[in-house]
Amino acid sequence: MSLSTETILVLRVLLPSYCIALLGYGLGRWDQSLHRKTISDLIYYVFSPCLIVSSLYKRVFNPREFLVIGAATVALIALMFPLAWLFKWRQNLSGRGFYLPVVFMSTGTISLPIALLLYGNEGLAKAVIFHTVNILLLYSLGPWLVSGRAGFGPFLRIPAVYAAALGILVSVTPTLAPPPVQELFWLALRGIDLVAYGAIPLMILTFGYALTGAERGAAREALPGALLRIVGGPLMAAALVWGLRAGGLLPMEKGYDLLRFLDYRTTEAVIILNAAMPGPIMSYMLALKFDADPGRAASILALGTVGGLVTVPVVLHLINLFVF
Repeated sequence: MSLSTETILVLRVLLPSYCIALLGYGLGRWDQSLHRKTISDLIYYVFSPCLIVSSLYKRVFNPREFLVIGAATVALIALMFPLAWLFKWRQNLSGRGFYLPVVFMSTGTISLPIALLLYGNEGLAKAVIFHTVNILLLYSLGPWLVSGRAGFGPFLRIPAVYAAALGILVSVTPTLAPPPVQELFWLALRGIDLVAYGAIPLMILTFGYALTGAERGAAREALPGALLRIVGGPLMAAALVWGLRAGGLLPMEKGYDLLRFLDYRTTEAVIILNAAMPGPIMSYMLALKFDADPGRAASILALGTVGGLVTVPVVLHLINLFVF
């Protein structure tokens, strides 16, 4: 039995991440002496901010695209939070580790390569906008959700907020400095890029290491959250796309010309694709940093990522049938 194109594509994107996570899991089985809190602090304060700056300063943003895709991202996160709270309440779960891997999406390591391979540079540009808004909300609201400490003060202590502001500022500011200053600036950005290259592998390794401590009971409790993320997410996105069409923000005419409306259809595809993603690994990092039930967060991430091998190809096939 041959695999579909969508399945092969997802496997090609996910398998390297699984191999890195497996290395982390093997390290955890061999040596349990690593201080995960120290590693999570390094990711939170150094590697992730560099990754955000590196991802943003190279991009050119279209205001209208940013408005439509950004609003869709905010809506999907805002609508998922009460559902996550309801599921948590129905299961009578304590702790705050349930929220982040259900509410937020892994819009970087998985969806960006898929968007590029399926929808070209246009799809990648739209996926980057979705990813930018998602990580801004993850890094700003995420610490509040897992720590329970609201207020403007904690928000100002989040390194990713300043990293995002710096990345966007560099991307939109023309370079008018003298050549020697430009050279120093270029070297600084290359240093940031070098640190950023290590962020994702380090997060995946740490995630695999954490799975050695996951319990079967936690996995059973995490299953509804994982299904809500990878099944409820794309269903919610499909309803949102229908609403955007009904409101005229994503116009659709009967018997429409695909070449004329290809930009809108690609936007719809990217919104649904990202909503089908499992939770982000950074949600586990934040749960670990703030001691917010990281074991449950790791279980939801693991189940969602494995389940995504089945659900993401199905979502991609449905996108090809009903969007384009």
